[in-house]
Amino acid sequence: MILLGGLFGVLACLSLPKIWTVTPLGFSPRIRISVLDLLQAKALARSARQANQTGRFDETLAAWQMAVAHHPGSLTYRRELLETLIQQPNLASSLIDRGIFTAMSLLKLSHTNLNDLTLFARFCETNSLNELALYTFYDRRKELNLSVRGSLLKACYRSGDSVRFQKIWDESPTVLQSDPTLVLFHVAWANLWGPIADLESNTRLLNQAIDNPSTALLAHELSLTISAHRRDLHAFEVAFHFLSVHDRDRPDHHATYWKLLFHAGRPSEAIEFAKKYKKPPQSAAALLQITDALKFIGLQSEAIQLVEVNLPAFSDQTPVWVELAELLGVTGRWSEVRQLGIQLRSNRVQRVAASGYGWFLEGFGSIKSFPPKNGDAEFEQMLRHPISSPLLGYRCAILLQKEGKHELARHLLESLENHLGSQSDYWFRVSLNAYQTGDIDLMLSASERAYRLEPSNQAILNNLSAALLMLRQNPPKAVELTLRRVIMTPDDPAARINHLLALVLNRRFPSARDQLLQLDPDRMTASEATFIHFARFEIAIHEDNQPVAQLEFARVEPRFLKSAQLDWFNQNAPFSNLNRPR
Repeated sequence: MILLGGLFGVLACLSLPKIWTVTPLGFSPRIRISVLDLLQAKALARSARQANQTGRFDETLAAWQMAVAHHPGSLTYRRELLETLIQQPNLASSLIDRGIFTAMSLLKLSHTNLNDLTLFARFCETNSLNELALYTFYDRRKELNLSVRGSLLKACYRSGDSVRFQKIWDESPTVLQSDPTLVLFHVAWANLWGPIADLESNTRLLNQAIDNPSTALLAHELSLTISAHRRDLHAFEVAFHFLSVHDRDRPDHHATYWKLLFHAGRPSEAIEFAKKYKKPPQSAAALLQITDALKFIGLQSEAIQLVEVNLPAFSDQTPVWVELAELLGVTGRWSEVRQLGIQLRSNRVQRVAASGYGWFLEGFGSIKSFPPKNGDAEFEQMLRHPISSPLLGYRCAILLQKEGKHELARHLLESLENHLGSQSDYWFRVSLNAYQTGDIDLMLSASERAYRLEPSNQAILNNLSAALLMLRQNPPKAVELTLRRVIMTPDDPAARINHLLALVLNRRFPSARDQLLQLDPDRMTASEATFIHFARFEIAIHEDNQPVAQLEFARVEPRFLKSAQLDWFNQNAPFSNLNRPR
């Protein structure tokens, strides 16, 4: 008996230490469990399966979550947990987040097993996570099974991505294109984006599906998207009512309905329905859709209240914080913007992912408050911490530019080049910032890069020609660009003034005089008048007309000239005693 008792004691001791590695080779972090953990996980798994057989969802879910906690390396337990979530309609937002986390960790553990991708695709489809599905699966679509590719087609249609829908459909084998459900999606897609010649036949097919009880729910959902695109309020209301009666309405349906009512000149009804809507959003995307609609129909205060109430549930989603910050800013509640920045940096997830944005909100809220405060210390911290995404950083840079914080905006823009350097708008913004900081060489190089990416953009063309004129470089190119600008915007005095300066730089004085006849400096702004007088001065210098040169020289305000222009201007003063300091 003593020996037997000792043996049990040894076994008990061996069962307690976490010595069993349960994660795949190379997985980080390595997870170890004890024999006791393993036994408890198995018992919990049995309990979960028994509860599931009798339809006790809460018990099933709790048991699976505990089983995964005791045995985090078990692929089987994670799969069954995710399957349980898929089978349950109308999940709460916290459970959707749980499902996403479970799926992501499952894919990591299984080295992105194709069966696990299929499971995740089913979860995304069940919970209308269309953008997440496209982000996760689109680039790997050709290696995925037909089930996932079918889910991708549905996600494309529901998110309004017509181009990707057509691409996946055209790539799909005949067996996928013969699936009755996907055929109906294609019919609906063709109603919106397909050939006009097929519109009548596709409309007939969709109406037949609406009249068929076995396909009516899906057909009404698909027709809802079509009527929303066409702003057909009556058709939308028919489909919306059908889905509502069958409890298949979604937050985006309600949001679209309010907008359509507003467009149709029925704003009071839109506001009434919006104020009555109390269904809590199941996801951050649903929250933002409802918020956008509330803003659209003029209920900003209600939008703020909705986001504030739901912020704790979606605090790990940076876009929700951004939405609240922008709502508060639009309504002038800048002290609350500052407090929101402090709150964001206190959040467990956001202080890692977006603490730089928190510092931005603190600084921006400070400078916009009344009386304004100095936000320089907060902005300096902003530059040292992550903002969460390049696009959000870009947005912060633009806002800083508008507030005259050009050096801070420059630092932010420089940090984004690796992410946004292939976008013409990025280089346009860099060129504008360079002008604001007086770095005309950078303005020229950035404008040239923007121009190569988008040569038809008038704003970019204007910046490039302006940089050439300010640096007094490449006169033929300046004439070409400014002439294109005048042709496109003949009534824009700034375009005509730039063309005038380019003509003068090329010493095409007769053409320059024709332009001068159309420009009256007395009816212009001070800067515009200065450049007209500058052009007249340059013509007079080249023609050795000293009286006119002296007269025009006195009318030029040097504060509007850039370095190269000012150097030339002072070097060509008609009399040495007229030279002006920089």
